[in-house]
This record gives sequence, structure tokens and C-alpha cells, in this order.
Amino acid sequence: MEKNAVTDQADIVRKEYNPDGVSPFPYEKIEQLRGDIAMYAVDLDEDLSGAIHYEKDGDFFTIFVNQKKSPARQHFTMAHALGHYFLHEEILKKEEVLIDDEASLAGNVSGSVPSREYEANIFAANLLMPKELVAKAWNELGSVEACARIFQVSITAMSIRLTDLGFLE
Repeated sequence: MEKNAVTDQADIVRKEYNPDGVSPFPYEKIEQLRGDIAMYAVDLDEDLSGAIHYEKDGDFFTIFVNQKKSPARQHFTMAHALGHYFLHEEILKKEEVLIDDEASLAGNVSGSVPSREYEANIFAANLLMPKELVAKAWNELGSVEACARIFQVSITAMSIRLTDLGFLE
């Protein structure tokens, strides 16, 4: 899938479920309004960030996020898993589970991870750090750390997003 198509899908989801641009993203609205997904923070192995599971019998998706990780990592993991949910439904229905470890969620949006992980990272970045809001925050604050705090993401995620948007080199 082209990067622009992934960005467009993230924008559609963001506008539908977070029209006011609150941070962190109100994931519970997706649960409430869609009815075919549930999200849980649970204890997982240290090297796992999260997973999304498809239950054939109930035509239902479940996202698990490792609550041992930092809140910033949990937010990105949840948004990444939602990327799989909105972008890769057919893959999920075939494979039934996608597990995200540190490598798939390393914030790498350069394409060196498998394409579906790359797409889920692009989706997450656009969902959590919308271009227009990041531009506004950057223009007012000019600090990666301050922007990361506003969007409740890691400094690494914010640095990658600012670079991708052309604010950092």
C-alpha cells in the first residue's frame, strides 16, 4: 500500500474517532463505536510490545498491549495495532494473530521492516501525531522533547515524525 494511502486512512480514522485532537488518542471510542474490537493492557514477555488477535467464531478482534512498557510505548503499540486492524483485516483473518516485538515497533518508518509493519508504523505516526498539530506544536515550541510530551510519544517517535515532515534533518 502506498504511504499516502496509509496516511489518508489514518486521517479518516483520526477525524472520525478523535475530531478534537486530544492526546492520548481516545482508543475507547473505537471500541464503543465499532463493536468488533476490544483493547487490553496486560503483562506480556519483556520483548513483546503487543499483539492483535482475530477470533473467527465471533468475528472479533482483540488488541493486547504490554503494560510493562512505558506509557509512550503503549500508545504507539496501540496505534500500531489499530493500523493492522484498519489496514490489514484480510491478513489478520488469515493469520489470526500478529505479534509486535521491539523490532517491528522500533519507530522505523524507513521501510527496513516488513511492509505491513512499515504501514502500521506510518498509520500510528499519523494517528498519534497529525501533521497539522505537529507543525503547530513545533512552530510554537521548537523542541523535540516538548512535542513528545504533548503527543505522549517517545522522543524517538517524535524525532522520526519531525524528520518525516521535514522539520528536522
